[in-house]
Amino acid sequence: MTTEKAIEIIEIYHNSIKDLRPEAIVQSNGVLRYSSGMIKYAHFVFVSGVIEAGNLTDETAKMYMESYALIDSLFVDPDDVESINLQYREYVLGLKNGIITDFQLPNYGGELNASMEFEEFMNEYLWRLGKPKITENSNRAFMINYMTKKYKAEKDTNSLLQLVNEGRIFFPNKNG
Repeated sequence: MTTEKAIEIIEIYHNSIKDLRPEAIVQSNGVLRYSSGMIKYAHFVFVSGVIEAGNLTDETAKMYMESYALIDSLFVDPDDVESINLQYREYVLGLKNGIITDFQLPNYGGELNASMEFEEFMNEYLWRLGKPKITENSNRAFMINYMTKKYKAEKDTNSLLQLVNEGRIFFPNKNG
């Protein structure tokens, strides 16, 4: 795959992402023009080129780490969309009423394992080229996951509700 094709695939993918809150949290992977595997591969190709050109900044790394991690967080099997979105609405309603359920909210910073996988890829690539690794604490998925667990443990429904409602999906060429 060429860098140009990778950019095209990523741009099409970014245009597919919708922040559907407060009514929904996930959408069907059927709206994606390319498979999730192809989109992930495009991220590796694109970021490899950015690294080799010496143009990887912490901000760029963070954006593409999140973009990569959102693929499996926000896009699910079409048969699961309504069920997950119904659970999401019930979760938010519960929070408004001071109740925390065991619903595992999809991370709007991306899936934690995918985010860490992409961060590891970038740091290893940088290391192999003798370049400094990206700055630590740039993993937003980790922070959202941490705060969610913290607020649940503290039974802090107000902070959880704020985290759920005010979190934004950030990536290149997207306005919240």
